[in-house]
Amino acid sequence: MPFCPCRPRRERNFLYLGGQEYDEYSDIFEDKEHELFGPRGFEEIVDQVANLEKALGIYDLSQFTP
Repeated sequence: MPFCPCRPRRERNFLYLGGQEYDEYSDIFEDKEHELFGPRGFEEIVDQVANLEKALGIYDLSQFTP
């Protein structure tokens, strides 16, 4: 099948890590998160999204699900 320039090809890449490597990369990503978003990085973003959802009236998922 020829490549269509209007649609980029997508590849699935999998990376398998051992326990020690997983821990090392986890620490690297955690440090990067704190560098980019501050000491409460992920938690702060989650709080901001929750407050936005509350302000928009879409916080309670039970109103959208049976």
